[in-house]
Amino acid sequence: MMNDKEILEKYKNEIDRDIQRYCQENGIKQDIEKEEFAQKYKVNFVKGFYEGCNKVAIEVAKAMLLDGDAIEKISKITGLTVKEIEKLK
Repeated sequence: MMNDKEILEKYKNEIDRDIQRYCQENGIKQDIEKEEFAQKYKVNFVKGFYEGCNKVAIEVAKAMLLDGDAIEKISKITGLTVKEIEKLK
């Protein structure tokens, strides 16, 4: 299984292509504008990536709770805190 850094690196080229395409389609030619857009795009991509990961962890935790697994085990597997898991009950 790939870790977060490896997954983000995998998508790096796609992100760079998306940024280039957007800049071309919108006539962004100045390097400063391109860099500002690229930074915002990358921040939003990473934010979305981690939000998606968190949603998956929550769904896994809910399923494990239904199966009667211990909260500590769920925390270890999902990376959620004990408090986060207790809120799902």
